Amino acid sequence: MLNPLECRVHAAECHTMAAHETNPRVRALLGDMESTWTRLAVDAEQALKQRQRLWDAIEPGLPRSHA
Repeated sequence: MLNPLECRVHAAECHTMAAHETNPRVRALLGDMESTWTRLAVDAEQALKQRQRLWDAIEPGLPRSHA
């Protein structure tokens, strides 16, 4: 499973590289990559929430740190 934080770090790296890139095509590609990493982070966060909801349904009252 993707880690949302890692995805956001990759997005930030793409953003930084794009900000320093002089080639417009490469800058656009890095912008697309940033968007993709950001979308993956959101998807991973939603998957974690869904997983937690399912876990809560199976084991109600179990502390979240054990999920």
